[in-house]
Amino acid sequence: VVQFPEIRQGGGRGTFFVKSDLDYQRVRKILKVGTWRGIKIETVAIYKFLDGTPASVALCLTRHGILFSGLQRQLIDLPYCEDISENGIFCGHSWGETAWSSHVQAEAVRQARLIGEYLAGIGYKGILGIDFLISRDKKQVYPLECNPRFTGAFPMLSQLQLWHNIIPMDVFHMLELLDLPYEMDPASLNERYGEAIRGSHIILFSGSNALLTGDGLREAGLYECDPESGRIYFVAGASDYREMRNERQFIIIDGPPDMGENGLALRDPIQRLCRILFPNPILTEGETLSPGVLSAVDWVYDQMFGESRR
Repeated sequence: VVQFPEIRQGGGRGTFFVKSDLDYQRVRKILKVGTWRGIKIETVAIYKFLDGTPASVALCLTRHGILFSGLQRQLIDLPYCEDISENGIFCGHSWGETAWSSHVQAEAVRQARLIGEYLAGIGYKGILGIDFLISRDKKQVYPLECNPRFTGAFPMLSQLQLWHNIIPMDVFHMLELLDLPYEMDPASLNERYGEAIRGSHIILFSGSNALLTGDGLREAGLYECDPESGRIYFVAGASDYREMRNERQFIIIDGPPDMGENGLALRDPIQRLCRILFPNPILTEGETLSPGVLSAVDWVYDQMFGESRR
């Protein structure tokens, strides 16, 4: 794994998996030029590639103690990212389909607590996230990075917590940053945060420096797939998991982008086009996207790109 630390924006930017001579030559060419994404490359970080399951834990550091989410299944490098030159592209989360062992969950929280306690000791407060890699045998938990900010799990995680009558973690983030008085029991809250919740979200990217020309997707909101015809149609404006009524429905938010009269020129393969919410986990046992989700993704792309994507 080769990373360029000067690339500050995350989500996979500046990260390359070198698995072949072709991969090596590609990275070497970038280093020879000396810049990537318009930024001068002065440092290269190299790590051993480990095969495993990507996961994360969200934390909130408060005056009363540390709050922890359950271990979250991250979605990395989904199939529609195959034309993007970088690797490790963060594509979303799928909550509820992975049965983490008690050992793995406890070890992830143990490591997260150590990091959280250190950050609390230097004055950090509020939400942060820690990314992990769980070994294929489900015995080892490797910490990858710490993101001292709101993570890509929000606000979807907060929506799901509300759906399950759990106080969202970002409520305590705001109380801390506003320095307002409050009381809470971190142990009981962490027990609730550790409960299994179900749902998912994925982020769609441009994939290339292309032109959006489609005119069939102009509205965010709730969509549904007709089980008989397979036709996908707009239902109503919506932005919350609780507004979906069945597994055939999904919500498009954070987009679609305004294409104007002449289309929209895309200048970054990792430019985000929209986010799709699904009411259930979306991975099959083989850790691929379920057929219904793949159909929804293909439909959204077709509506956005029109003939320019074919």
